[in-house]
Amino acid sequence: MTKHPNWNTLIPDPQQPWKTLHSSDVLPGPYGLRQDKVLTHLGNEYDYFLKPRGRGAVYALPVTQDGKLVMIRQYRYPLQRYILEMPAGAIDAGEEPYQAAARELLEEAGGVALEWIPLPGYYHAPASSGSVFYPFLALGVLLGETQHEATELMEIHVLEPKEVYAMLERGEFVDGNTSLILFHARKLLEGRGFL
Repeated sequence: MTKHPNWNTLIPDPQQPWKTLHSSDVLPGPYGLRQDKVLTHLGNEYDYFLKPRGRGAVYALPVTQDGKLVMIRQYRYPLQRYILEMPAGAIDAGEEPYQAAARELLEEAGGVALEWIPLPGYYHAPASSGSVFYPFLALGVLLGETQHEATELMEIHVLEPKEVYAMLERGEFVDGNTSLILFHARKLLEGRGFL
């Protein structure tokens, strides 16, 4: 599996204008929080709270063999509501982004893809997290049995691409990750005749 060309740019700059004086874990674990004491470029000390970089996460925009998009309507507790998004999840230890995307597609949508195309990666919350998200376009998806985790409350929606992009243009997606990935996938979907 190839990487998108921009993935190699999602690394820290070699020269840092701020210096980390001390770091401590405020909340350890995969969704942890770290407190850094930093010396800023102006010489001031500052306490910075952030989510450590970690291994990152993946998103998969599934396209079925008949050209429909597979979206997930999922309950998100912090929002206290359901939102429409796409299969996604954290990269596990020892996994490459593609492997994590294939696993999440299988778990959340019961899907297996015949072809994977990496899309541009991005920082999802650069003011508070160093995490990188690696999205993919999953083509030729066959749907089967899902393997939801105990905390996942979701349902699959198989939609026409034109309907999904009309929803995007109307501002109906409230998940920024989904909106950005749909933006990056549009030309590829058009080039394949799906839009």
